[in-house]
Amino acid sequence: MNKKIYNYFVIIILLFICFEMLTNANLIIIAVQNAYNIWAYSVFPSLFPFFVISSILIGLNFPRVIGEVTKPIMNKLFKIKSDTAFIFIMSLLSGSPSNAKYTKELYLNGSITLEDANKILIFTHFSSPLFILGTITSFLDNKEVGFFILVIHYLTNVIMGIIIRNYNPSCDQNKGISLKKVIYEASNTTDNISSIVTKSIFNSINTIIMILGVISISTVMITIINSNFNLSKLTECIISGLIEMTNGLRTLMSLDISLKLKTAISMFFISFGGLSVHLQVISIINDTKIKYKSFFIARIIHASIATLLSYILFDIFI
Repeated sequence: MNKKIYNYFVIIILLFICFEMLTNANLIIIAVQNAYNIWAYSVFPSLFPFFVISSILIGLNFPRVIGEVTKPIMNKLFKIKSDTAFIFIMSLLSGSPSNAKYTKELYLNGSITLEDANKILIFTHFSSPLFILGTITSFLDNKEVGFFILVIHYLTNVIMGIIIRNYNPSCDQNKGISLKKVIYEASNTTDNISSIVTKSIFNSINTIIMILGVISISTVMITIINSNFNLSKLTECIISGLIEMTNGLRTLMSLDISLKLKTAISMFFISFGGLSVHLQVISIINDTKIKYKSFFIARIIHASIATLLSYILFDIFI
């Protein structure tokens, strides 16, 4: 019965969206154009190169090399297999939802277990440094706040990893293998390099196009809500940020509130990710056994801790 009610609810929403698309076509077109601009000028340049390069590195077994170098950190600090270090580092550089893509690829090729995949996905939800230091710093017009947000956001991910370190602990068993041997084995992959590159580009294009679709739908939803309901600026900002992070941040900057409060709200949006990022993660891991529920709960905890830390520490460092 609950499933039927849910299905009816979804159908009603979809019919309402279709009605809005027919009656407010110009508004919807502008919303999709805005979504495309976000994707083309921000998401695509920052994510696509990392998607391709990381997929090639995974095909060449490079995560084993990274894992061997960072084994003491991953094993002792997070109690997780060292191969997951590749996901942590690449996600830190490229941002979410890349962590879901890297996690899925390493899980499917057998480099990490399902337990490792579920665990590493929880504490690798990063916004890329390019986005934080570029877009957010530009919105806030304050470089110090940009660096402050970056540090707190990354630190909170580490805190999340420490909090769940005893959840399904798994460390590397082959402690006697030298780094030299790992590099040798990784460099002697039997796969053809041209095949790896072609497959990496093809898979990355599919993922990046999917992200464009999700951002477009999210932006259309925000536009429909804002055009049909007489919301206050703050409410409009919160709803926009919970659906699509960038739109929420842009709306936030127009509010007449203190920089401290803007920083705290920005931190919540970034750490939670917005419905758009969550849908992207779901789409990526959809055909695997990797759990989304744990990721969702972790984002609420992550956002709460990061927001609280930013509010408490703001007056000390800014």
